[in-house]
Amino acid sequence: MDSSDNIRDSRIFEKSIPLIHRCMKEKVSISLLLSTLKLMNMGLIKEVEDLNSFLEKRIELNPNRLQDAEKIKGMIVHRYFK
Repeated sequence: MDSSDNIRDSRIFEKSIPLIHRCMKEKVSISLLLSTLKLMNMGLIKEVEDLNSFLEKRIELNPNRLQDAEKIKGMIVHRYFK
């Protein structure tokens, strides 16, 4: 990992702090949020369709996370895909 990767990771982390606080307040899965943001940082989620696909797969694996996925999708779309 070179310094540009560290800088990019730092920016994602800084932008995610308010989202983490919101997840804590609303009792939403922080691990789902962070894994989604990590995939965005890696360039694997570039568009809303990619985000939808990823979250649908996560819901298939764990249907109990439906509400978490919907809330996280809303937060990310509002914050990153305006």
